[in-house]
Order: sequence, then C-alpha cells, then structure tokens
Amino acid sequence: LTGARKPDGSLPDITFLHLASGSDLIDRGTDIGLPYGGKAPDLGPFETQLTSAAENPLYVSSVIQNATPNTLEMTYNLSLAIIVPASSAFNVKVNSIARTVNTVTISGTKVLITLSSPVVSGDVVTVSYTIPVTNPLQTASGGQAATFSAQPVVNKVNTVILPVYVSST
Repeated sequence: LTGARKPDGSLPDITFLHLASGSDLIDRGTDIGLPYGGKAPDLGPFETQLTSAAENPLYVSSVIQNATPNTLEMTYNLSLAIIVPASSAFNVKVNSIARTVNTVTISGTKVLITLSSPVVSGDVVTVSYTIPVTNPLQTASGGQAATFSAQPVVNKVNTVILPVYVSST
C-alpha cells in the first residue's frame, strides 16, 4: 500500500483486498450495472475475472505550425506515457525527400518531432511511424500505438512576402 509509484507515475501493482483464486466470494454479488466477469459480480472492491485490455492510442493528425516550422506535431486520441521512442522510429519526408529527425518529445496527446531544418510554405510533408523494439509510443496502461505509413501533415507555414521595388521619384 505504501509502495513507490511506477516510472510512468501510475500506482504500484498490489494484491491487497483482491480475492484469492477459488474464494467463496467470487460470483456472489448483485448486478448493479457495473462491468463484471463470470456469472455474477464478486463481493469486494475488485473483480477477479474482469480483464480490461489496455486501450491503444490512435493516430489523429499531424501539423507544422507557422510559429515552429521545424517542429512536426503529431496528435493521438489518448494521452501518452512519457516513454520516448528513438528518433529512428519516425520517418519524415519533405517533398518526397527524407528529413532528419533530431529529437522526439511527448506531452499529453502530442508527439513533438524536431526536424533538422525548417519546413517552408508549400512543402508537402508526410510522416511515418514504425513500432520500435524498445520504448514504443504507448499509454500509461500499456496500450501501444500502431505503425502507420506516409500520413499527410498539414503545413501551416505562411509564405514570406518580400517587398518588391516598384519605382523611385
């Protein structure tokens, strides 16, 4: 009960108040509309046969903002654990040419990818992600993001309008 939190900040795994296998309290509760496994709910605070698979985060979109033209911002539908994959897990192409990924950071539902050089207005950008062997993108509960290929990135970098000489008097 007083154990340290896990590296991702979640609570430690404990067995306190969990029913033992074969307990007489398994399937002895009353259905009140909460999820349960087995023939009936268990008596006590934990359900022994209820297995909840970790929900996998889904890729939503990517954008490069005008204010940060060298940062590609990927968005997922769920918050991600601060477990950072190697930059080699990401492939960014600008006008069909690979652009080096310098760093990767994670903040909430966002994956921020810093590129070696900025994107300019009109560049066509795609991003791909391949699940690495270690440190895959995942939620705090362990749900892993899937591999995806060549997803379009919204390029919001504005065209720089340079002044043009017209005449002198």
